[in-house]
Amino acid sequence: SQTYPGRASATPVIDLFITLLSMGLSKYKALVSERSANFDYLKQELSTLASKFNERVLDTPNNHISLAMTLDSFDDPTLIGSMLFSRCCSGARIIKKNTEKTINGVSFIGYGAHCNNYPSHYMTTAAAIGMERSEIDIFMKRLEKVLKEYIKKKSKSQSTKNNNNDNNNNDNNDNNDNDIKKEVFEAIQNCESFDGITASQISEKLNLDLDQVKQACEDLFDLTVVYQLREGYYREQIYN
Repeated sequence: SQTYPGRASATPVIDLFITLLSMGLSKYKALVSERSANFDYLKQELSTLASKFNERVLDTPNNHISLAMTLDSFDDPTLIGSMLFSRCCSGARIIKKNTEKTINGVSFIGYGAHCNNYPSHYMTTAAAIGMERSEIDIFMKRLEKVLKEYIKKKSKSQSTKNNNNDNNNNDNNDNNDNDIKKEVFEAIQNCESFDGITASQISEKLNLDLDQVKQACEDLFDLTVVYQLREGYYREQIYN
């Protein structure tokens, strides 16, 4: 499954042809112009985020669609990819340096990168046609949260090596946080009001600290298991 390219099909070409005919030249040019503006915005936001974690956006002047950000501060960058995917951020590609792969007896050094022995781990993302600026904002928010969670997990792992007692305390805190999330989610699930339920209402109902409830609601929203009807009102996310 990793090497088989699949059979050639005319279906994508036909779909694209129908789409282009339906939108017309002016709509297509508008989307191209919007994509160009979104690329500049994504590059600006990604550069700002990279600087917070001592990383940088790679300079690729001939590529006006994709961007890459180094991940040198993260020793297992593939974990970042899986964390993003679990938060409904697909398409980001993670390249781990010095990866070797052998296919049909041929060895590839730096597999996935464009050259052997590239000096940095990096991730790629793209400003695709049809993307909206609001989607970039959501992605950047989730990416920043993932990077912070990664650092937090690694810090906990290091603390375990140094102090088992501290680790036990952290585990207990994590379990408490998970228990609170579970209770909050059940309260949102059982909400009978069409208008949803607020964090304050959940806090009163469950006799929990309001700040803990608000944090649980934000975490559940980031995991896309709940959504907001409007600011502060939560409902369970239902997928057809």
